[in-house]
Amino acid sequence: KARMKWVFYLLLYTGGRRTEIANAKMGDLFFKNERLWLRVIGKGNKYGEIPITKNLRNALNEYRSFYGLPKICSRLDLEMDIPLIIKANRNGKFLGVDGATIWYSIKKVCLGLSEITEDKVFSEKLKRFSTHWFRHTSATLQVDAGIEIRIVQQILRHKSINTTMMYQHVAKDRQHDEMAAK
Repeated sequence: KARMKWVFYLLLYTGGRRTEIANAKMGDLFFKNERLWLRVIGKGNKYGEIPITKNLRNALNEYRSFYGLPKICSRLDLEMDIPLIIKANRNGKFLGVDGATIWYSIKKVCLGLSEITEDKVFSEKLKRFSTHWFRHTSATLQVDAGIEIRIVQQILRHKSINTTMMYQHVAKDRQHDEMAAK
């Protein structure tokens, strides 16, 4: 449960790809100018730095506490041997997950939710849910929060602004409200 909560937060707040997240280590978290960042190697072997917000930092510290690790600002070493997503702790050695495990775990949670919701349309969406949808949702939430689209492009590490534009989804009610107001 603790791991899945962390994975959901991580994918939603960073917009990271599941392979980027699966390959990341705790040592890829670093402070620059008193701000926390996550270093990732993405598609096309492209380097990126993703801001870690206060909410995500709090979720990280809660997750680390579950595994007996200190808060990120109190760690004693770089932790390059500790995965960002921990599968197990065997004799003091932390084992990580791969991208397929992340996909499968999220799929399993969404299928379970699809069985208990009474909303048939929502149930069908949950059955089709993909980890990549977190990137789209993250982009949409960032734009809706007022983050400039070019910054969202940098966070998602898109080469083209057109790709980022495709990732954001504007709710129909918001389209109507904007049109009516302006």
